[in-house]
Amino acid sequence: LLARNVNIFELREKMGEQCLFDILMKSHTDFLKWKMNKAEDIRSFFRQNGKEGCYIYGAGVFAERLTKFLHEYTISFDGYVVSNLRMGKNIVSGKKIIELSDVVGKECCFLLALNESNTIEVISLLKRHGMKYFVGYNIIS
Repeated sequence: LLARNVNIFELREKMGEQCLFDILMKSHTDFLKWKMNKAEDIRSFFRQNGKEGCYIYGAGVFAERLTKFLHEYTISFDGYVVSNLRMGKNIVSGKKIIELSDVVGKECCFLLALNESNTIEVISLLKRHGMKYFVGYNIIS
């Protein structure tokens, strides 16, 4: 995989256009395979653990990106869960946002769409309640 700060034009001069094209195509193909594998992992996780609901945990920018990813791979989910529902925003992408307390004790699972520090905090919260989760920020960040 190519580093982000590599000058494509310098590489083309040094390696030749066809060689650079081959490397870029392989990288792109590998990335698409990786995304398809992640989508299948999520689909399987939802099937096995979401008997009473599959939710995205979070309702911000990461949740919106993850929603696009799920739609791209036709993976359905029930809505969004947050720790504390504040007044105002209660729908994202046409799906309702609910509080964690609404699903505690149910056989639900969560795809975490949070930054790293919030992910760590929420994982410990979900573990306390014996709930299943799948970390999603590495898919969309």
